[in-house]
Amino acid sequence: PPSRPLPSRATPSNASGFISYLIVGSKKHRTYIGATMGDHPFMRCAQHNGLRSGGTARLANGRPWTVVAWVSGFPTWKHALKFERAWQLGYAAACMRDAAPTSESTRGAVGKLRLLRALLITRAWYWHTLHVHLVRGAQRASACAQREAVLANRGHAHLSWWDPPQA
Repeated sequence: PPSRPLPSRATPSNASGFISYLIVGSKKHRTYIGATMGDHPFMRCAQHNGLRSGGTARLANGRPWTVVAWVSGFPTWKHALKFERAWQLGYAAACMRDAAPTSESTRGAVGKLRLLRALLITRAWYWHTLHVHLVRGAQRASACAQREAVLANRGHAHLSWWDPPQA
């Protein structure tokens, strides 16, 4: 991985500093799954919103973006990137071949949280001690996050709730 300083323990990610995150845009069903190394997920979202340098121009159309959830606890940057890619691909990911796709939609924040729940119980990720962080009151996602809180009991995932930062 690139040599960047790891975050302090004051950040809500984890001590290793590798996270995969889900943000939702202002347009219906617009979501983005990314990975970052060492950045606070809310700071990364601010970059995507154009409030800080370092965001991607591809996401300008869906602004403003809101953090819905992030997963931490990856031992390496490579693990975080693999998890990000599997979460993006959903049931098409190699590690999800044994998972039975449901008839439930995988679109929008609700669908991405359903995929996260399924991903956490696959053989590839079950034995990792991952931490799932859900944001209370996230735009259009609070109710679905509460419904999907059952994912805390899957595998060795730990669940925590975060209040969004005050503007």
